[in-house]
Amino acid sequence: MHHERRAFLRVGSLVFTLGLVMLGGSMVPQAQTRATDPAKSAVDQEVTSASNRWYDAISRGDVTALEAVETDDFLTFQQLPQGLTVISKKAQLEALRKSNPGSRLSVERTLEGVMVRQYGTAAVLTAVATFRGKDAKGAPIVAKNVVTEVWVREGGRWRVGHFQSMRVPPTTSAATPAK
Repeated sequence: MHHERRAFLRVGSLVFTLGLVMLGGSMVPQAQTRATDPAKSAVDQEVTSASNRWYDAISRGDVTALEAVETDDFLTFQQLPQGLTVISKKAQLEALRKSNPGSRLSVERTLEGVMVRQYGTAAVLTAVATFRGKDAKGAPIVAKNVVTEVWVREGGRWRVGHFQSMRVPPTTSAATPAK
């Protein structure tokens, strides 16, 4: 039980670090998309690609890219061991500006079961994200979360306005949203 709690706290620490956007090094986003009609596939691909670029900007600590791809009222909601954490764009960018690039974690994100639904000029991406990295001592950490991203089409490009991440308990298999 004590070992499970410690592992849970290490995973929570990784997810918390992700939530504060204190990442760096190499993050290799990958995504699987589902095949549907050509018009829907184009939106799926555009939004998934925008999501991957967004995560890449986070991993590099690229404040300029994040300012451009996130809406002004961007919020992230993260379920952490301490409870629900809400981070605004302003807080996220301030944390990045103050962070030391050498102290950021190297984290890889893989998406499975990616589903994009479009509603006019908005799109919702849902997926199961697996985050893999190492803690400060070099021990491997794996976190599996269900993620939701809300994207808005503005000025001919997709911008993210909302990100929510919820941990999948280790004893539960990650559910893929119904199609």
